[in-house]
Order: sequence, then C-alpha cells, then structure tokens
Amino acid sequence: MYAISKRLIEELHSNDVKYCHWKSNLLLAEALSGYDDLDLLVNSSQKQLFEGVIKGLGFKEGENKSIFFEGVHHYYGNDRETGNILHLHVYYKIRTGPSWTKSIFFPFENYILDNVITHESGMRVPDFHIEYVMYLIRVMVKYSRINEYLLINKDTDRNVKELSYLKSNSSQDKVVEFTKKYFPALDLTTIEQCGEFIKKGGFLSRWFFGKKIKRKIKNYIKANFFSELLQNIHQFSYRLINKLILKNKKILDGSGK
Repeated sequence: MYAISKRLIEELHSNDVKYCHWKSNLLLAEALSGYDDLDLLVNSSQKQLFEGVIKGLGFKEGENKSIFFEGVHHYYGNDRETGNILHLHVYYKIRTGPSWTKSIFFPFENYILDNVITHESGMRVPDFHIEYVMYLIRVMVKYSRINEYLLINKDTDRNVKELSYLKSNSSQDKVVEFTKKYFPALDLTTIEQCGEFIKKGGFLSRWFFGKKIKRKIKNYIKANFFSELLQNIHQFSYRLINKLILKNKKILDGSGK
C-alpha cells in the first residue's frame, strides 16, 4: 500500500468523512498500491470536508471539460515514497452505465454509506450483498452495448473471480431485501441467471439478457435512446480527434504539475 493511501484512510476516518470504496473491491489492495484508480463514494453533504482532507494530503483535481460527468470528479496525489501517482475517482452520486454517458443514476447513496464493512486495508467498502447486486447490473448493462461488450469480455476471467468472491460472501436474505427495496423487478432467479451468463454465456445470450436487465431498471436510466446516441457520437468523435490531433489531457487545479 502506498504511504499516501494509508494516510488517506487515516485522515478520512479521523475527520468522520462518510465514504466507501464502492466497486471492484476484489482488487482493492492492489488499487491502494497504484494498480488502478480508487472509486470512492462520498456523502455529498460532506463534499467540502472531503476536499479539505484530500487537498491537505496534496491531492489536486484534474479536469477535462469535454469529458465530464456531474457529480463525478478526479483527484491526483503524489506518493512521495515512490514518486508514483494515486488517482481518486470520486462520486458524490452513483452514476454508472455506458462509459461515455453514465446515464444510470442510483439514488440510494445513503443506503450504501449506512451499510459498510471494513476491508483488511482499513478502507470502508459496501456490505457484500450491495456490491454483488450492483456488480451484476453493471456487467449486464455493459453486455447490452456492442462497444462495451467487447471491452468487458476481455476481462471474463476477472469477472468470474469477482462474481465468485462477491456471491460467496453475500447473505442471500440481504440480497433479497436489497433488491425488493430498490430493484423490485429483479427476483432471485433473475439475479442467479445474471451470474450464469457472466460465467458461460455466449455473445447473443449475454446481449439479449443485458437488454432485459436494462428494461428492468429503466426507472433509473435518465437518457432516452436518441439523446444517448447523440452523446455517444459526440464522445466518439471528440475522443478520436483528441487522440489523433488535439491530445488534450486533464488540467490540474492550482499550481504545479
């Protein structure tokens, strides 16, 4: 674990910041050592407190105004012992779905933050039943889009490991309680089917079932087909031009690089 990761956990706790690392906790230990970014969900009412804590640790916000989602921010901190960068991907509201639109909003941040457990690293994470259900939904939604499918299909082995890790640690009673409260169209049978498609589904079966899951959570989708299509075209065009010509990066807030 980076020294800056350890200090981050200590400072968040000592300042009573309500937060958790809300996804991909199978590899959280590796992420705390720079393998990946940290996906932190933070109580929106504590935004100022949280930013004060991380800025005190030297983190700076990075922003590209052409690739920005409301309620989602990026912060970068330098681990002085190694000289490496720790990337915080901070959510003040739960947004998920297609990478270029993140058009799905789950308005139960408080439920997640009220039902956390402590990871071996000391970082707070959601109780397993929450992460398990949300993991299945996130993967199935990605299967429903061709470009997203191609990306996530490369990680099938990791997906199966994560599925096994989350399912084996989840209380079935809590899974049922959680889905009844926030995803009433998803019964336990459907949840089990999601897992089977992740483990051994074919392209068409995953795609069709992903579409089915998307319909079952349609109340949380805040973009219609046409607006999402336009946003995808815009993002594809910008990202292609940026990669080939503009080469814009995120701009750090404040002085220094």
